[in-house]
Amino acid sequence: MRLNWEETVLLAFGWTFQHPNVMPFFRFQAAHQRSCCFMRGPRMCREVLFLGCLASLLNLQSLTADQGDADVPQASPSSRHTEKVKAVREGRHDLVLIGDSITHCLGELDGKYAPFKAVWDQVFAPLNAINLGFNGYRTEQILWNLQQGQLDFEVSPKAFMVLIGTNNTDEPRLGVFLHYAPSWLRQEENQYLSCPPEVAKDFSPELRSLIGYSKGGYVLGFFTDPEDKEGKLESVSPEKIFGGSKDQYESLATPENLVKESTRK
Repeated sequence: MRLNWEETVLLAFGWTFQHPNVMPFFRFQAAHQRSCCFMRGPRMCREVLFLGCLASLLNLQSLTADQGDADVPQASPSSRHTEKVKAVREGRHDLVLIGDSITHCLGELDGKYAPFKAVWDQVFAPLNAINLGFNGYRTEQILWNLQQGQLDFEVSPKAFMVLIGTNNTDEPRLGVFLHYAPSWLRQEENQYLSCPPEVAKDFSPELRSLIGYSKGGYVLGFFTDPEDKEGKLESVSPEKIFGGSKDQYESLATPENLVKESTRK
């Protein structure tokens, strides 16, 4: 068996720190003394130890892991964890969803997330899925969950979906209010071309609004006249093309009202 120097260093580290992923390699070599093990011979042993010490001096900081790092499991016992471990060990699941609140809300939270229960029942339940999402959990907490029984499946699942890391920022985060970007909005026809303003000016305000001469939100649907050299119709409400001075979104609503309108039933 031949190894390059990088593999040699990694194995030396594994031997030094008794890493569980590396020790089986040495046990295998010990059981096959006649194989061409790179560790055979005092000279090679000295080289391996030298490379291991050198690499540890050059990269000592990377070998240390502190509590709070994303790759250091953080104990987070909870009743939900206990219930999920029991479900993992006793049930049979083909799809496993691992994540934070974005995953947790799929069928397992009430309130404004209650409609997602229908999504779970229609899409995920037929796939024998299990939800291992935990609201507000960081990556290190999810790792602890997985190490403490949430992967103890009697029969291996067919697929995993992992969505973690959102909560691992300790700095202030900027949120984007998706009220301004409704996913259903796709204009099939440009009213400015099919029915230009010189034609639409004779329509009633209601009809003009129906064919598109109106704003769809506080910053959605502005109009700019490409022929306006004086800038009088630069990013204005379409109603102003026809002399109107106000529209239903003329005054910017407060953040509280925006949230209330976006979550109303």
